[in-house]
Order: sequence, then C-alpha cells, then structure tokens
Amino acid sequence: MRATVASLFCALTLACGSNEPLGLSPALPPTPALTARVSFPEVPGAPFVEGLVRATLDETALGLMYRKELLGEHEGMLFVFGHDADHSFWMKNTFVPLDMVFVTASGEVAGVVADVPPETTASRRVGKPSRYVLEVGGGWAKAHGVGAGAVARIELRQAQPAVARLAQ
Repeated sequence: MRATVASLFCALTLACGSNEPLGLSPALPPTPALTARVSFPEVPGAPFVEGLVRATLDETALGLMYRKELLGEHEGMLFVFGHDADHSFWMKNTFVPLDMVFVTASGEVAGVVADVPPETTASRRVGKPSRYVLEVGGGWAKAHGVGAGAVARIELRQAQPAVARLAQ
C-alpha cells in the first residue's frame, strides 16, 4: 500500500513534465490539470473523495477560495507538496466549512483538522509532517471514520477537458 503512494507521487512528478519534485516553488512549470481519487480502503465502508489536484504555488494559494456551494459527499481537493513538512492552511476567502486531512508520503493520515469555520485566517496544522492535504466538506472525516492512522490510497488522473478549463 505504501509503495503505491510513492509510485503515484513519482508518476505525478513525471506527468508534470519536470524532474523536480512538486512543491511550492515558482520555478516549477504549471501542472497539467489533474484529478485525484483518494480512498480509504481499510476504513469501514471504504470512503472516497474525487477532485482537482493543486500542486503549484498559485494553485495552492487559490485552493477552494471563493467557492459558495458546499462540497458533496465524494467531492474534495488534493494539495500535493514536493516535501514533507508540518503544512499550514487557512480559510481566507473560503466560504464553506472544511475538514483538512493531512496525509504522509507513505499514505498514512497524520491528522485531521475538523470543521474549520469559513473565512478565518488562523493557521491550521496537525503538528506532524505530511506530503498531501485533502480538503473535504466540514464533518466528512468524522462521518466516515477517517482519522489519524488511517491509510489513504491516492490515484491521479489527467482531467477531462471540461474539468481542466474549470481549474484554470
């Protein structure tokens, strides 16, 4: 399972046309429009989320800002970083409540910041290194039993043209 996440990270790096790992570096080329399916196969009911991938500085800064509709049960956004760190997120200009699921490079959930209220600028983190952050609707993680120690399976795909246009 853990090897799958590592190989997917390598595939994402290659898909982005760079030999450099993805990260918050303005020197990296923009990523192609990618979508992700993140599932939790060991959690009862095997919950999953699908959504756009954010990996460049500009994409990460924008995230889910300005969205007014609540996220659906299987809808989210995956942030991919080129390095492990105690990543920090905020909710500036984000109008919907979110859960933030922090996932390590090996696919283990490092922690969850649950039910983050909209339009706040307080920094949110879990105090442990992660490589990915999955944003889902507020209350999703608790409703589906996803918490620290769960294993995430991340599948990346090229976005369909209509989805790619929406991501820009």
